[in-house]
Amino acid sequence: MAANAKPNAEIDAVSGKDLVNKDGKVTKLIEWATQSAASPEEIMDMFLEEGVPFSHGEELTGDYKVVTKEMKEEWCDKHIGTHLFCVTWDFYDGVGDQEFAAVHIISAFGKFIMNDGAKGGMYGQLRKTTDFREEQDPESAVLRTSTAGFDAPKGLRRNKPFQYDTRPKSDKAGEEHFGHAIPRRELDDTVKWPNAFRETSRPTWSFDI
Repeated sequence: MAANAKPNAEIDAVSGKDLVNKDGKVTKLIEWATQSAASPEEIMDMFLEEGVPFSHGEELTGDYKVVTKEMKEEWCDKHIGTHLFCVTWDFYDGVGDQEFAAVHIISAFGKFIMNDGAKGGMYGQLRKTTDFREEQDPESAVLRTSTAGFDAPKGLRRNKPFQYDTRPKSDKAGEEHFGHAIPRRELDDTVKWPNAFRETSRPTWSFDI
């Protein structure tokens, strides 16, 4: 029998059972009690019906609300021309080791945590800010002052979209990179930049400073 398998008697006893026992405690076999749920929404409904509390990550984010990928465009457009302040930010490796910044922001609309990885956008501005601070004062990296405090009185601005070449391009070290921007003056050159290998950039925003 597999290590995580349960005796049939236990499974039968819990199958279709409420999430909580008579004493109000959540059953130890909660996986089996929720086995009829086929989606996150169904499990959430079961928890709500049984009065079992669950969180949306408040314990991790405090009173900061996470700006999801689906919310980001609307959130950024809402902050065009709206004063915001970046309290702190951290850099992480994303897909394909593409670095991005996780930023804690306060604005007139509340407190938020937002991710951005646009080199020509918010991520790029914060990366340059951090690099400059650490070059001027290496101790700032230890004190974390290189990744805290960035004021944007005029909020955000939407960047102009651009076209990029989807083919890989090797750098001096021989490493391949994707997404090379096509110079605007060469947009009509379909021989050098074939339409079959062109894509239009996704919406990006920068701090309006």
